[in-house]
Amino acid sequence: MPLQDLLESAELQSLFKRHPALKPQLDTIYSATIEPSLDQPHPFKPIRGAEGRFRGRHRSRPKGPWTQQQGDESALRLIAQARVDRKGLCQDGVREFIRLVTLKSATQDNMQLGASATA
Repeated sequence: MPLQDLLESAELQSLFKRHPALKPQLDTIYSATIEPSLDQPHPFKPIRGAEGRFRGRHRSRPKGPWTQQQGDESALRLIAQARVDRKGLCQDGVREFIRLVTLKSATQDNMQLGASATA
């Protein structure tokens, strides 16, 4: 399914109208898949004077340089949180978005299968 088709679909535009906070949430998820620039502050920088108080809190943080796999895993965690987060505004919106993408992908796959079967 071409991305442009999804972006221009009436279904997606309707989904954004019903769930106005969905688009920024999807932007956040997408941003997690992109390597952070050097001028961005480190997300785990401790508060001044608190360096020794939070030992162990950052142990799950990946060591070494950023990798695409780390970005993808971070985005998947954000999606999982969005689907189950009781406080999230877009909980239903994310589920509907996933359904829409799945439906559009399945429709596209079926069209391709039908075209190859008749060829």
